Parts: sequence; structure tokens; C-alpha cells
Amino acid sequence: MPRLPARIATVDLDEPPTPRARPRLRPLVVAVIVSVVASSLGTLALERRRQQAADDAVVSLTALVRGYHQALVADGALRIAGALAVVNTGPSPVTVESVSGAVAGLTFTSSRATVVRPGVKDIEVDVVVACPGTVSADPVSVRFTVHTADGVARETTAVMAVSGTTWSSLHETACRPRPDRSMAVTLPDR
Repeated sequence: MPRLPARIATVDLDEPPTPRARPRLRPLVVAVIVSVVASSLGTLALERRRQQAADDAVVSLTALVRGYHQALVADGALRIAGALAVVNTGPSPVTVESVSGAVAGLTFTSSRATVVRPGVKDIEVDVVVACPGTVSADPVSVRFTVHTADGVARETTAVMAVSGTTWSSLHETACRPRPDRSMAVTLPDR
């Protein structure tokens, strides 16, 4: 078979080049991908803010008798400078403005505001127990007034046992009836 001459490509430099057809789909695809990523990041940030706001509003406190620093019996009552161990099981810190509680013959109140982070913090309280008498075996309803991390004042309650604690032991020791301590002294005759 006869061989065909090879076709030689020629470029005419006097003529403007013919534009190549570019696909117009590429900028549209990039715009869609950027929009999806931006909306996903925005949604994630919004969800994080909502979760943080929900966490900041949570109050979960418990109290336990921790002990005492001083005690004094006066005017028919045992006055104790005591402490409560306040346990914050919530996700954010709270400012405990006041702690109070009362049960048959026993009352206690806190004297200052304290920030309680997640975990345990001691809060000083003033305790008054009637003498003579007994510490009730019933649990005490503890009322907390707090400011949560979102700045809102809230109240919550917890139940705490006092019977069998250092406060009740101190009460039993300090307030039990005692024999008269006056002594008669007989002086020898002169």
C-alpha cells in the first residue's frame, strides 16, 4: 500500500488563536464545596454555643458535714463554727451565695459567697443547735442560692444527714445533762 504523507501541523501567526472551550462547571463545584464546608462549620459552632449555654445553666450540688472549727455553749444553745463539703457534680463552676438548712432544733447558714468549681469545696457555716435536746435523725434539706456560669441566680436543694456526724457528736457531748459542779468545802475549826 502506498504510504500517505504525514500531515504537518502549521500555525499561522497572523491569525488570532481560536479560544478553547473551558468547562464552566469547575467554579460552580468549588462554590458548592465551599458553601457546604462553611455551613458545616457554622452549625458546629452554633451547637457548641448551645451546649455551653446548657452546661452553664446546670446546677448539681450536694453537701456533707465536714467538721467544725469552734464550738460554744451559751444561752441554751450550742453554737458551732462548722464546715460543709459542697460537691459540684455539674459541668461548670457556680458561685454559692448562701447555704442554709434547718431540722428540729438545728439550723445552719453560710456567712459568705464562695465559687465552687466541679469537684469539692469547703464552705464555712454557722450552726446553732438547741441545748438540751437531741439532733434529729431526719435528713436536713439544704437550700443553696447560687449564680450559675450564665449569670442567672438559681435556687436548688439537696438532702444531707446530720445524725452520726461530728456536729451531732459534739452536741451530745456539749449538751448532755451534767451534775452540779458546785463543791462544798469544809474548813477546819480554828
